[in-house]
Amino acid sequence: MSRRIADESILVPIRHTAGEIDSIFAINEIGSRIWELIDGQRQINDIVDILCDEYDVALLTAQQAVCQYVEKLQHIGAIEELV
Repeated sequence: MSRRIADESILVPIRHTAGEIDSIFAINEIGSRIWELIDGQRQINDIVDILCDEYDVALLTAQQAVCQYVEKLQHIGAIEELV
């Protein structure tokens, strides 16, 4: 679950019980955009292409950033595997 508070977005991984919530994560603008784009329909390459267009970033830079971010989201249990 994510929420926007003032100018900052936060991500709260939801577990089965409230006692299993380990942390709340502040995410930056690009992290928030990646989170929005992870919709169960898009693949990593789709997200990379969108970020390249929206932020005028090099393809390799975007690929590395998205892959690292997705790995972190998987590690904290915020998402399942993304292709």
